[in-house]
Amino acid sequence: MSVLKRKDRKAPEAAFARILRKDCTVDGCPNFRYREWFTHKRLLLPQLIEFAPVNAYVLIRQMACTLLQPLRTAMERPVEITSGYRTPQINKAVGGSDHSQHLVCEAVDIVFRNEDGSVDMPALAAAQTWLREHCFHGVGLSLIHHQHMHLSVPDGFRQSLFQVKV
Repeated sequence: MSVLKRKDRKAPEAAFARILRKDCTVDGCPNFRYREWFTHKRLLLPQLIEFAPVNAYVLIRQMACTLLQPLRTAMERPVEITSGYRTPQINKAVGGSDHSQHLVCEAVDIVFRNEDGSVDMPALAAAQTWLREHCFHGVGLSLIHHQHMHLSVPDGFRQSLFQVKV
């Protein structure tokens, strides 16, 4: 069931902004909130909301429900999104690629945390193995950058990518 009401279908951008302000969970994915895609290093950046792509709602839901929620279930622990959507200015400030999929809401950076708050690198390695074994190989994975895993949706794979094998 979608949180977009019938009256919102003509103006999805306004409805999505309301969803973000209310901090709603992603439809069908109780462990993820839409706001998580608009944070960077644990800070909510409200200015990102107004620049979000029109289709951000759909892209976030697809990634959360078909990739992140199954990963969280398999790993039996929370998945923390450290970076989702970025404006060109934020992307440049963090050293992102000029063609980063963060710019179009098609990528997230995730970590698993130890009890002391440090990044659990063995958990990231296990997650990468699980994703390779259970997901379409179109998912872009990396453990290279600053102790996080980058998950992205490569061009041309947006529809077929979200076919997770369980």
